[in-house]
Amino acid sequence: MRMRKKKNAEARMQACSETQILNPEEYKGKWDECFAKGRTLCLEIGCGKGTFVVESAKRNPDKFFVAVEVIRDVILLAMEKAKNEGI
Repeated sequence: MRMRKKKNAEARMQACSETQILNPEEYKGKWDECFAKGRTLCLEIGCGKGTFVVESAKRNPDKFFVAVEVIRDVILLAMEKAKNEGI
């Protein structure tokens, strides 16, 4: 099923901007020192609405999770979920 366009998406993305990395190429080879800080780095490609990655992050605080999604309206939901959970 196709995701409907989210209202106020730009403002909602800005509200969750601390959970988003817009320039990942700048961190090439530096993810551990900049973000993970010694924790195991876990990557989820195609995170959807973020349920799995957010629950995994809550259950594994010793790991650093990165979620990737190409559909903007979908990643918005994942970002809001992570922010609301304090992750």
